[in-house]
Amino acid sequence: MNKTKLKKLFKKTVPKVLLICAALFLLCLIYCKKLVFNMETLHYKSWGFGVVLVEYKFDFVRDSVDVYYYDFDGTIISHKEDQFSKEQQREVKVVCAAAYMPLWRSSYINSRVDDGDQWDITADYGSMEKSVYGSNAYPRTYRSVYEKIRSIADGIGTEHGSL
Repeated sequence: MNKTKLKKLFKKTVPKVLLICAALFLLCLIYCKKLVFNMETLHYKSWGFGVVLVEYKFDFVRDSVDVYYYDFDGTIISHKEDQFSKEQQREVKVVCAAAYMPLWRSSYINSRVDDGDQWDITADYGSMEKSVYGSNAYPRTYRSVYEKIRSIADGIGTEHGSL
């Protein structure tokens, strides 16, 4: 095939491929937004060597957040609970949708690291529940979801000491 024919084929094909990719991107975003905005609960926990063992429980139906900090033997060190506003709920849901969280794989594992950070996030979307596990590996958009969850959970009030 000569260069001229190849250039014509390229000019004809590339815009169509880009349009298809943009349409798929948009459809995935709409799908994620639909699921995430029906989210009833979001449960995140993290544990591992040298990592604070923490559990965040967001209940969008009861407008509540519970945060548990654990000792390495599994004993609860402290527990915080509070209500969270509709605006905070919306912020969490926007970040989860924009991060395509419902499309994350079920596991992310870096087998080259023996010890480190393990995490698990489970979301109940009303019509389905999805759990994602990670061990020293994360989806590309994990950080934005984690930072939003943590910022809201860290800002809640009522502290309960050792139980």
